[in-house]
Amino acid sequence: MNISARNIDFQELNEQVRGASGDICINECYGQRFIGTALSGRTLT
Repeated sequence: MNISARNIDFQELNEQVRGASGDICINECYGQRFIGTALSGRTLT
């Protein structure tokens, strides 16, 4: 799954990451903090 981090804060980004199934690719990430906290069993790029 591809997620665009543009114009969203780290909390919204983490909600999208947690709600995604499978591997995750984050695009347009410029300084968001705490991405993928406690994420396991998936690849985050």
